[in-house]
Formats: sequence, structure tokens, C-alpha cells
Amino acid sequence: MEIDEETEELDAAIEEYEAQQEEAVTPEEHPSENIKKQEAAAPIVQQVVATPEQTKEIDMLLKDAAALLSAIQGQLRSMDQTIRMLPKESSRLQDASAQIACVANGLSDDLKKQCLEKYQSILEDVGKNFNRLVHDADKWQKEHERALHKQKMETYKLQKISAILTPVLLLLLIVMLILRN
Repeated sequence: MEIDEETEELDAAIEEYEAQQEEAVTPEEHPSENIKKQEAAAPIVQQVVATPEQTKEIDMLLKDAAALLSAIQGQLRSMDQTIRMLPKESSRLQDASAQIACVANGLSDDLKKQCLEKYQSILEDVGKNFNRLVHDADKWQKEHERALHKQKMETYKLQKISAILTPVLLLLLIVMLILRN
């Protein structure tokens, strides 16, 4: 990746140089004018004399810049390695994602099956409880009907006995009253 960028920069610099060369030499212009244009386009270099303190400061700045450039170069190497590993890691993550999706789908199917089984057992329990309730209600109703029937029979017997005894007792009472007088 670094090489590609450097190659692109170098190609751009060559193109710029060639463009400047074409501008510098045109058939219409006089050679002395070309020289004047080149001198005007060329940067003016001035010689600057630095003090020892400035020299030390510049030296420190250059060392710092060199250290920074070295650190950047290390970071670029690291980034280049990371970029090279990125497709492999991406495919590994995609594979892992596909496996997780398969497991998740399997789990959801298993979970659905377990829920259905649980619901079926709950419904079966409800059915059994309802049948037991109906059976117990029928049993209670029959016992209640037997008790009512028994009570009716006892009442009927009492009525019969009363129907027989009442006239007999009335006759006895009348006979006793007659005999007493």
C-alpha cells in the first residue's frame, strides 16, 4: 500500500515536471524570455546564518521529527499488516456469524418444540382436571339426589304412618270420651 502511494506521488511529480518543461519551451517565445520565466518561477534561496542556540533547537526539532516519522512508519507497517489480515479476519467473522445463525435457528426450533410439548402437557392436565371435576360433580349430584330421595322416603313413611295413626288416635279419643261419660 505504501509503495502504491509512493508510485502515485512519483508519477504526479513526473507529470508536473513534464508540464513545466512544456511551458518552458514554446516555439513562439524567445529563449531569453524562457530564462526570465524560469528564474521567476524558481524559488529564491536565501542563506541564513543560525546561532548555536538556534542550531541546537533546529537539531532537537529535526530529531523529534525523525522520531515522529519513525513512529509513523512503524504505525504504517502495523496498519499495512492489519489491512492484509483484514480479509482473513472478515471471512473468519462471516463464518462464525453463519455458524451462530445456524445454532440460533436450531435453538429456536428446539425451543419451539419444547414450548409445544409443554403446552400439550398443560392442555392434557387441563383436560384431566376438567374430566375429574365433571366426575366429582356427577358423583356429588347423585349423592345429593340419593339423600333427597332418602329424605323424601322418610317423609313419605311419616305421612303414611301419620295418615294411619291420626284416624286411629281420633277413634281412640272418641271411644275414651264416650267411655268416660
